[in-house]
Amino acid sequence: MREAHLPLFGVIPSSSPVRIALRANCNRFLSGHGRISARAWAERLVASPHIGLALDEYSEGPGIKLLEETVADLLGKPSALWFPKGVTAQQAALLVHAAETGSRIVVMHPKSHLAVDEQDALDRLAGLLPRRIGHDHRPFTRAELEAVNEPLAAVTVELPLRRAAFQAPSWEELTGMAAWARHRGTPFHIDGARIWEVAPWYGKSLAEIAALADTIYVSFYKGLGSLGGCVLAGPTEFIRAAKPWRNRYGGDLAVAFPFIVSALDGLAEYLPHMGTYHLHACTPARLRDRGRNGRRRAGRSSRCSARQLVSGSLPSRRRRPDPRRLCRCCQHRHLALWPHLGRRAA
Repeated sequence: MREAHLPLFGVIPSSSPVRIALRANCNRFLSGHGRISARAWAERLVASPHIGLALDEYSEGPGIKLLEETVADLLGKPSALWFPKGVTAQQAALLVHAAETGSRIVVMHPKSHLAVDEQDALDRLAGLLPRRIGHDHRPFTRAELEAVNEPLAAVTVELPLRRAAFQAPSWEELTGMAAWARHRGTPFHIDGARIWEVAPWYGKSLAEIAALADTIYVSFYKGLGSLGGCVLAGPTEFIRAAKPWRNRYGGDLAVAFPFIVSALDGLAEYLPHMGTYHLHACTPARLRDRGRNGRRRAGRSSRCSARQLVSGSLPSRRRRPDPRRLCRCCQHRHLALWPHLGRRAA
């Protein structure tokens, strides 16, 4: 494997032969639940306790209803709606917020999924206007939010911020931003694709975190290890207004049963262990924090490191890790760091 194929900074694409080869040679994974073959997936579905549920049809069925009700209860929200993709779910949410507020401007972080990973769908497809605030290497703050003076459709916060080494704002900052939005009458939306992983770091329940937001989206195929899909949760009238957008964006699948069954299984199997995963991640985080001289580096927190290790990344403060060296280390130790090696801060 030639080092020339490895980018100095940035993400190794999923389809890259380098990434495929690295993962094929790994037998330990610092995030996710390892590689699963197509046959293993089929066997899991057959063995699932939820396999007896009747098939769904165009997003209606007992499995989808159970999943939506389960997640709404976990998040403390009145209603929830299943979507096959988070891109679709968040576009639907922000379009409804825009219609209710009369504004097209959406606040987001410049390294958020909405800003970087959706091919500019927010403005090109939804007709909304991104208002990027904050610095690349960390979440934005309430002070930076307070500098925004124009009417807004919504404020979005990604928890944790994947492309900033999975950092999240402190609880004080998060509650402060939610209070600022509430005072202004601006909808507060949480991109909670990895809320399952960040909740133990906050030391808060899922419902306590979700209570800060008017609406929240959560994903099933990351920490919960399902085949795919997500849920958008919020007030009943809001969810009713978002439902047509699922169909408009082509998200009304004829049959979604495998996604639903694997999501229910992930909630039952993996969600109860998120606290344990966090504690387990604290061990290598503390070892790293001791530094080369066997002592802790001043001002560094193992809590932050543990959150990032659970999410599958390394911290980005001050000096960025060299992905070439990192990949060589991972190849030698048969470890997989997935899904993100980080990007250079601007």
